[in-house]
Amino acid sequence: FKTGTKAADGREVAFAFVGAGSVLDKLVLYVKEHRIDNVFFIPYQDKADLIYSLNAGDVHWCVNAKGIKGVSCPSKYYGLAATSKSILGVLESGSEIRCLIEDTHGGLCCEPGEYDKVEENLRWFIEHAGSDAIVQMGARGRKNLEQNLTRDVSVRKYVEEILKL
Repeated sequence: FKTGTKAADGREVAFAFVGAGSVLDKLVLYVKEHRIDNVFFIPYQDKADLIYSLNAGDVHWCVNAKGIKGVSCPSKYYGLAATSKSILGVLESGSEIRCLIEDTHGGLCCEPGEYDKVEENLRWFIEHAGSDAIVQMGARGRKNLEQNLTRDVSVRKYVEEILKL
């Protein structure tokens, strides 16, 4: 999605990548080689400043590499869900975070490597920018976080399971 692409609500589409993931160098090179100027790379944010970058986006990416389901869980999901923003998940079917996103209808998901589906999901978000559908996706993710995934709820669940022994 090149510079000048407009979302349904009239805003120009931009992508911001925050931090230094394992494919950052490849992304930077791709953007440079293809002269894409609506992609921004922001360095790692201190925890105290993270609230600003998390709340700046309308939709957040949550990505994990293929083949690590059950081994690695993108903990960034919890911070993303806390912002009440919808999520574009590129995660393996059956992975913990993808199940959370799909069960709550908190975003759209596809498999890693399904580039056509990533594009389709991005187009959907662009075509529905500012809509109640997107707002409600984020709200459902936040509600699930508050009801089922806080520290107090998690500790209570562990205690209940331990007491069953």
